[in-house]
Amino acid sequence: MKKGATKSDLASSRGTSVRKAGSPSKRKREPASPRKRARKTKDMKKTAMKPAGTSARRSSGKRGATVWTRLQPMLWVSAIVSGVFGLGVALWHSQKAIEVPPPVQEVSRVSLPPFPPSAPSLENKPISEPFFAVAEGMALPARIAHWGEFLRAKADAPKLLAGLGKAPAIADSAPLIPSKFDCTTFVETVSALSRSRNSEEFFRNLLAIRYREGSPTYEARNHFPEADWIPNNEKAGILRDVTASLGGAWQLEVRQERKTIDRARWLAEQLRRGGVTRALASEAERKWAAPVEVAVPYLSISAMEKALDRIPEGAILNFVRSARSGSPVLITHQGFIVREGGVTYLQHASTHGKIAKVPLREYLAERERDTRAKGWPILGVNLNLLNS
Repeated sequence: MKKGATKSDLASSRGTSVRKAGSPSKRKREPASPRKRARKTKDMKKTAMKPAGTSARRSSGKRGATVWTRLQPMLWVSAIVSGVFGLGVALWHSQKAIEVPPPVQEVSRVSLPPFPPSAPSLENKPISEPFFAVAEGMALPARIAHWGEFLRAKADAPKLLAGLGKAPAIADSAPLIPSKFDCTTFVETVSALSRSRNSEEFFRNLLAIRYREGSPTYEARNHFPEADWIPNNEKAGILRDVTASLGGAWQLEVRQERKTIDRARWLAEQLRRGGVTRALASEAERKWAAPVEVAVPYLSISAMEKALDRIPEGAILNFVRSARSGSPVLITHQGFIVREGGVTYLQHASTHGKIAKVPLREYLAERERDTRAKGWPILGVNLNLLNS
């Protein structure tokens, strides 16, 4: 060291600094190396990829807890107010429910206008127990026309009739009120309605017409028109056979067709086809062993064509065919006589369950042609009248 030079002069000449006594150390940073800069850049990228709010999650959780603590009293008050309001509404409704309504003034019964014999359409008229009152005061032929038109116009007539009241129990393979009418069940139902003033009488009359002595069993049902239906109902006073009396009054020839009806053979065929159970048929098997001889009076088709306008309204027409071994019966169809506008109609249910009203003259001509072509012609008509 040169004579007279200080330590600081010597340090500056070497490029270094000398710390003064009592002062902090101030070291000059050297520039970062490329490796350090790369590691710093990588750390900054990792920090940028962290989810937003990660660092503030702990502080935000504390703030949320503070808000919930402040809201709790308000929520409890709201719940209590809502409960008190709901209880008040429920009490109000209960008081309204137990209030006794004021007495209803009795309404006098409305008298229904008489139903004309022509029996107009009943498409939109309701059925209920008072519907029997519609036919009150009408003559029997008009009641027959009325109820026949009712069954024709009401597609749901079987269901409505069954709903009139509790039907009596029967031990038969067929229901008392069928879902679809055939020719005989149509005649039976119209006859029962025409002879009744209420639902109780209707069911009682229906049993009396369909079953011998009103006993609702399979064996007692009037299965055969010429052997059961006509003679049993005539014996019960429900109807009368007027074929011979009318033929004599009109000076027309009254003929007869005879046949031996083998009920046991017919029953065996029903059992084979499953039309009846063995339990229901057991009593019939015991009582139907012997064949039955029948004779049915009738007026020929040609004679009937001369007397169409003289047939009483409401008369039951039974169509008589020739006896043949392949058929168990002589009478194959039934229907009623109704008259409108001077025209005589046959009101009946077809084999397809459709209730129709057709001019009798046209029906007789068509049936005669059809049955002759099939080799089993209609011979004529047997006539019955219902008793009032």
